[in-house]
Amino acid sequence: KVSDLWQRYHFAVEQFYDYIKINKELRDLDLKRNKEAKEALCEQAEALDYKKNPIQAFKILQQLHEEWKHIGPVAIEYKDSIWERFKEITRTINKAHADYFTALREQEKKNSELKTALCEKAEAVQDSTDIEGARKTLLYLQKQWKETGPVPHAESEKIWLRFRTACDTFFIRLGDLKKEAKEAEKDNLVKKQALLEK
Repeated sequence: KVSDLWQRYHFAVEQFYDYIKINKELRDLDLKRNKEAKEALCEQAEALDYKKNPIQAFKILQQLHEEWKHIGPVAIEYKDSIWERFKEITRTINKAHADYFTALREQEKKNSELKTALCEKAEAVQDSTDIEGARKTLLYLQKQWKETGPVPHAESEKIWLRFRTACDTFFIRLGDLKKEAKEAEKDNLVKKQALLEK
């Protein structure tokens, strides 16, 4: 019975250590896979063209961060280095994204100044007596308006309304002048026909 008991005990111990060994091997394999997956995410993030398209790079980076959260741990000796690598490219892309919007806001501010100047020029010629000169000037200003980029969203409607009002004021007056000219031409035609008949 003692021999049988020892055999059973040793068998159980061997099974226990085999289980631990298998468990350790599986854990090591899992840590290795996690490391490879996180390195792949680092490589994907580093490959992003954040200089040409910071918005797209930022969006993709957010997806990569989501994937990062779902990947398990890596071996302790790699934990800090791999996280620092991912954090560094994240910092770079986030800065490029922020710089892009800072530059965009600055450009919108410049565009606002340019469009305000266009409004002033349009308002200056809207009541001009030089009809043909004013028409050409307004058409040129409208072309410049289209070529000038967007302004801050808060100002967009107001500045557009100001410019459109100046243009509309002139072109409505131009339409009225053309109607008056046609009426005068009709009257002149009637008078000239009457003269011909006489």
